[in-house]
Amino acid sequence: MGLDDDNRMTVSYKKKTYKFKLLQVLEFNSKRKRMSVIVEDEKGNIILYCKGADSIILERMDPDNNPDTEVTSQYLSQFADEGLRTLLVTYKTIPKQEYNEWARRYLVINFEFFP
Repeated sequence: MGLDDDNRMTVSYKKKTYKFKLLQVLEFNSKRKRMSVIVEDEKGNIILYCKGADSIILERMDPDNNPDTEVTSQYLSQFADEGLRTLLVTYKTIPKQEYNEWARRYLVINFEFFP
């Protein structure tokens, strides 16, 4: 596992192998309360994977498009009652054009502040 020289990674899951190209890493910070990576899969799909504080991830979930939102909240409440800390992991497929527009803005902003 890990990244090769071309920022590509191989992931094994349930006896299958998946290959991704790492496009962006959005580091964790206390304001965002989450960390994200954006990858391109073998089919050319752009996917954002995100892990973070349950409160931050839940408020970004669309209950109309995710029937598990309510049951997830119930489990989180149960875990909190037991004194457990939790993180949520989610993903979203992003259209290439939307990613490209975002990446242009993201890179310009970061290079302005970090020459």
